[in-house]
Amino acid sequence: MPSIASLVSAKKRTKEDGPDVDVGADLVVDRGSVYGPPEDNHNRTARLWRAYLGGMQGELDAVDVCMLNVLQKIARAQNGVYHSDHFEDIIGYARNAETVWRIVRNETTNT
Repeated sequence: MPSIASLVSAKKRTKEDGPDVDVGADLVVDRGSVYGPPEDNHNRTARLWRAYLGGMQGELDAVDVCMLNVLQKIARAQNGVYHSDHFEDIIGYARNAETVWRIVRNETTNT
């Protein structure tokens, strides 16, 4: 007869079970090898975001969120470890920013 512990560990996780903290811990360790210690990564991100937000005029909108995402990827890349994800995400966020700019800010480029 299987033990209760083996039945519990074999049970398929559901949303009601909440997050799998073991997976979260593994992600932090894996990402730390690419992005550096979380406190360093988030402090670099905070400095870039403060600079961006300090120069803002008006309300934060979807374009700004795209730009902040680009800055987060730049902060992660500053760790000095090559990871193609940095550049792929920056391209994606920049494309989103341009698309959203035209919709949200109802403006087109002058080129």
